[in-house]
Amino acid sequence: MSLDKLIVFDFDGTLTTIDTIFPLAKFYARNGARLRFTLFLVIAIAYKFKLISNESLKRCFVYLFFKDRSLKSTSYLNKNFFKTVIYNKNIFHTFQKYQKLNEHVVILSANFKPLIDDWLVLHNMNGVSVLATELDEVDGVFSGKLVGSVCRGQNKVKRLASFIENGLGGNRHEYTIIAYADEASDQPVMSYADRAIWVET
Repeated sequence: MSLDKLIVFDFDGTLTTIDTIFPLAKFYARNGARLRFTLFLVIAIAYKFKLISNESLKRCFVYLFFKDRSLKSTSYLNKNFFKTVIYNKNIFHTFQKYQKLNEHVVILSANFKPLIDDWLVLHNMNGVSVLATELDEVDGVFSGKLVGSVCRGQNKVKRLASFIENGLGGNRHEYTIIAYADEASDQPVMSYADRAIWVET
């Protein structure tokens, strides 16, 4: 019996050629968040020198750049930001191919779900599941907090396993998982996959 395919893509450094968090911060700075960018720059330097964790970096980013912004205004900025981003051409074309073939395509990312949702809308892509870092919002306005933990490392495996069981209503052994990713923190999910394709950026 042939198994269904589940095609899993990391986002930053896999579909894109860069980690988008710092370029996004600079883009927000040009759109009325200069002081917040200055504060984030200090935090980013602390992260570079391993004084804070990746999760702390992302929590600070969300607080500084998303807090009290509406989903509508943020979506507008995000879509304009992605018009400036360079994509990994070969991987992006592979992603498009699987999506057009109506395979089960998943973006599994430590990046923020609303951001990736906006990216998909910008490219008119439907039917792609997004498992990413969730942001809290109330009545269409971001609170500046995460929902749960950053979708990174072992958390990616947990999110993917939960998606298979609860989202698809199946179990792991019903799927052949093909995963695309680029960095060491993706090792857990790459080990979980049946086929791991490491992307060079």
